[in-house]
Amino acid sequence: MFKFLKYPFYSLVSYVLKSRFFRSEIWYAISDFFGISPLPSSLKYYSNPYYNYDFTSFRELILKKKPLFITGRFRSGSTFLWLIFRNTPGITAYYEPLNENRWFLSNKFRVDPTHRGVNDYSSEYQGLDYLNKFFQQSWTYRKLYMTEKDYDANLFHYLFSLILASPSRPVLQFNRIDFRLPWIKANFPGVPILHIIRNPRDQWISVMRDSYVPPDFIIESSDNLSLFYTIPWAQDLKKVFPFLEPIGQHPYKIHYFLWRLSYIFGVTYSDYTIKYEHLCSNFEEEVRKIFDCFRIPYDDSLVKELSLLNKPPSLNKWHSYASPEWFSSIESECERILFSFFKKQ
Repeated sequence: MFKFLKYPFYSLVSYVLKSRFFRSEIWYAISDFFGISPLPSSLKYYSNPYYNYDFTSFRELILKKKPLFITGRFRSGSTFLWLIFRNTPGITAYYEPLNENRWFLSNKFRVDPTHRGVNDYSSEYQGLDYLNKFFQQSWTYRKLYMTEKDYDANLFHYLFSLILASPSRPVLQFNRIDFRLPWIKANFPGVPILHIIRNPRDQWISVMRDSYVPPDFIIESSDNLSLFYTIPWAQDLKKVFPFLEPIGQHPYKIHYFLWRLSYIFGVTYSDYTIKYEHLCSNFEEEVRKIFDCFRIPYDDSLVKELSLLNKPPSLNKWHSYASPEWFSSIESECERILFSFFKKQ
């Protein structure tokens, strides 16, 4: 009987070992465990002495479309920013291109009730189902940190295809590129980036929308919290930032670490940073600043019309969660660790 099962088993093992998915997973597992040594600084790119390759065509095609990238954490107000661009003439605004829902495959998605003024997320993606050949589900949880030297052909061609498919100026709003911004800047040079932030305490209250955790909560290995990817992101990024180890910590500490790191990346690589609170409280002035910065045509009537979309949430809800001292004690500890970590770099 076992002899009868042996050959099908061997065939299955052979198939798995030769599969692209298995080899990719093994490679990432090995690289995560051992680390990959960086290239020597003395090693440079030299052109082929026999042929002269011109790389400008890709860049020219991209810049001709005048794309704009938006980066922000989950629950930062980035959807509101996307909604503003979506209602601006001459703009094609793509909602969260790296979202695991794959907007290009369907237009039947439940709208988050907190996304006021949004009727759907996917109308701009209709007719783009061919993008599925590039899309990788792993973009949601894996390799969240990417440097200029990282390689992901599928990610490049996916974003490149989105830009080219846009019937007007493309605006791509992301919640998953904040730690990939070095790669974005290297592969899409000249594309401006708009960065949105929100008070981390109010943002924390919004992150807990589906999973409330009390102030005395401590993360255990068995916890499966729905906190807008906070724990899965920490598990992936702790390979680069070891203080993100979630076990034994309150989730707000991990949230704050991610917020601060995202802020540092955003300020380093973006062209303009805006506070969500300022956008809501000084809407017309802030919208004019954004449009002027990124050379988007507008007039007073358009700004007035867009102001009707402004339905800000209540601010300072964090006071009902914990005392200012509770928040500041965690944040101060995080700041001490971050200061020491970056000082060593």
